[in-house]
Amino acid sequence: MIEGVQSNSSAEYVYYGTVEDGVCCKSDKIVEWIANNNSKGAISIGKLTFQAWNRNINGGDKSEKKRGVIQLKWGSIKDDIVMIANEK
Repeated sequence: MIEGVQSNSSAEYVYYGTVEDGVCCKSDKIVEWIANNNSKGAISIGKLTFQAWNRNINGGDKSEKKRGVIQLKWGSIKDDIVMIANEK
């Protein structure tokens, strides 16, 4: 989330929202907060859930190329980033 796959630099801030309304938060505060708060995901890493991108449940060819790809999701980012930004 903070560093890209092929990047030599990282983001200092994360912005979540639209052009008209959003929240800006320091990335190091986000990483610290995620590491220190529990998640209710099946396989969790702090507040992030670790899961298969596409399990190909129906066995179709269209999704087969995604088999084996994993993703990290942050389901509560909208509420959490507001709370992080407002912490002192």
